[in-house]
Amino acid sequence: MPNGEVVNWLDGSKTALQRKCKFTLCFESTNHYGFVTEKIMDAFYSDTIPVYYGSPTVAEIFNKDAFINVADYPSFDAAIEKIKELDQDDEKYLEMLNQPVLVDPTYPERLEKELGEFICHIFDQPVEQAYRRSRVYLPKRVNDRLARAVDGETLTMKNLMTRMAEKIKKKVIR
Repeated sequence: MPNGEVVNWLDGSKTALQRKCKFTLCFESTNHYGFVTEKIMDAFYSDTIPVYYGSPTVAEIFNKDAFINVADYPSFDAAIEKIKELDQDDEKYLEMLNQPVLVDPTYPERLEKELGEFICHIFDQPVEQAYRRSRVYLPKRVNDRLARAVDGETLTMKNLMTRMAEKIKKKVIR
C-alpha cells in the first residue's frame, strides 16, 4: 500500500480496496483438498473476479464459471491471458462477474445446520467420548511416541519446544 497504509477486513478497508479492482488474487498457502479459506469469498463479496489457486476441490463449492481457477490452465501465462481477455472485453467480464457464486445455493444453510449438529454432538456426549485431541496437539502416532517418559520426564509441548530449541542452539551456535 502507498504511504504505508494497512488494510484489513475488520474496518472494511480491505473490501473498499478490492472493490476498486476488477480481479482479486486468491492464492492459498497450500493446495490441499478441501482447504479453502476466506480469500475467494472476500473477492466475491467485493464484487471482483477471483483469480484462485489452491484446493483442487474448490469447484465443488464455488461455481467454476464465476472465477478463474489458475489450476485449470496449462501455465500461469495462459491464466494471465484469460485475465487480459476478460479485462479487455466488458461483455465477457460482466458475464463471469454475474455468475451465481455457489454450485449449490443451499450450501450456507446446510453448512450452518451441520455445524450446529456438530457442536450439539460435542456437548451431548459423555466427557470421556468427547476428548479426542492429544495434549500436545500433534498427530496421535507422534503424540504417542512423545508422551512416553523421557529421562523420567513426560513431554509436554512446552518442554518439547525447549528441548528442540536447545538442540538447534547446539547445532547453530558452535
